[in-house]
Amino acid sequence: MNLLAPSGEMVLRREMKLITDFKNLKTLSLGEWCITLDFGVLATILQRSPNLENLFIHLDMACNRRHAIDPWESSFTCTNLKIVKITCTKHNIMVHELAEFFRANSIPHGKISVHWTASTGNIEGGADSQLKRKAESEAGKSEAKQRKEGD
Repeated sequence: MNLLAPSGEMVLRREMKLITDFKNLKTLSLGEWCITLDFGVLATILQRSPNLENLFIHLDMACNRRHAIDPWESSFTCTNLKIVKITCTKHNIMVHELAEFFRANSIPHGKISVHWTASTGNIEGGADSQLKRKAESEAGKSEAKQRKEGD
């Protein structure tokens, strides 16, 4: 499942409470639109995906300031998660907070990988869409492989 959205799109917490569990979901690709300051929306999506194995997160905008967050404030359990791959611009410090959030939720450092890209410096337009397409393709291949294994 790919949940990528244009920059600036917001998902309301109220709406997140209405989503059902994604029990068959094994691969998920998310854009930064679901990365709220306290990671609450991300935690809700992950909590509703109990069989998730592969998570791809794409941070398009350069984030160069820290937010006072408590990574233990939003929690989830994803016992089947094998890999978390974060793609972000070189100067995005949000990746450190995300890594701490995953570690606080029992995802070991060894399962988290970060792919740094060159920063375009374009806060409004985001990073290169080619990287997003590559990650979507990678997620699609993983989904197809899982379907083939299930047949």
